Amino acid sequence: MRKAIVISLDINALGGRKSAQEGEEALRELNQHLEEGWNVVQSFPMSGTSNVIRTATIVVLEKESP
Repeated sequence: MRKAIVISLDINALGGRKSAQEGEEALRELNQHLEEGWNVVQSFPMSGTSNVIRTATIVVLEKESP
């Protein structure tokens, strides 16, 4: 079984005191899937089109069916 998730990170938040918190929030879903036994198959960086400076990555995950 495979699925894809999008990890989005606010670049503006990385320069301030909330840098660690922003990184944790961005990776929370990925870390949860990894804890549940999913494995990363591939990741693809994307560029945004909004007026907010963000970076995003599509991560393809795979897990063996029971």
